Amino acid sequence: MDANRAEIDSVGQKWILPLRELQPNVGSENDMEIMFNGRLVSVKQLTVRQVNDLLEAKTEPPTTADFLMDKDFPEAVVRLSTGLTTEELNTEALPTELAELWDAVGEVNHFLEKLLRRLNAAGRKIVEEEVGKSAVNSSEK
Repeated sequence: MDANRAEIDSVGQKWILPLRELQPNVGSENDMEIMFNGRLVSVKQLTVRQVNDLLEAKTEPPTTADFLMDKDFPEAVVRLSTGLTTEELNTEALPTELAELWDAVGEVNHFLEKLLRRLNAAGRKIVEEEVGKSAVNSSEK
């Protein structure tokens, strides 16, 4: 039996449930825990308010961890979802650990990841259109 599961006998039927279902107020059913840099880290689903705050926040310059990861969401999302600091994400961590962490944050916050992917695509399209207009305008001169 997996240490993260428990068996419940319900009138002769065995159900295998995640332990989280047996412990109220642990967090969202989508939350998960993973090992990162030698310790267990909780990855939490962000609330709508937290997503809104992220979208309204001033953009931070990218960190080394941001440059290493090929994701549409920045380190700020990882920090908010895990409680880890910029220092923890950009010093002793291995890139493979960062990739696993980013994947876990994306999995738990898949709606946010999809939203940011759409916003990034829209931003790229606007830039491409503006570059195209600039090229046409400069050739007309």
